[in-house]
Amino acid sequence: MFSFLWSLDADLMGKVKDIELKGHTDSVDQLCWDPKHPDVVATAAGDKTVRFWDARSKFLSDRFHFNRLLD
Repeated sequence: MFSFLWSLDADLMGKVKDIELKGHTDSVDQLCWDPKHPDVVATAAGDKTVRFWDARSKFLSDRFHFNRLLD
């Protein structure tokens, strides 16, 4: 489960949304939003995968597997 700061209004008041993205088989240690596509989030985990998600639909849009952990 992740809690995301979903958006800021003009008064800089944030909206937080809890969503659960299932797929990794080890703990997630990196999370990054796509600055040009605010609904896309990337996660990287100890399972040696980077996954790209549509945060609104919770759909896994792409996955990359690495042979070793990245530094």
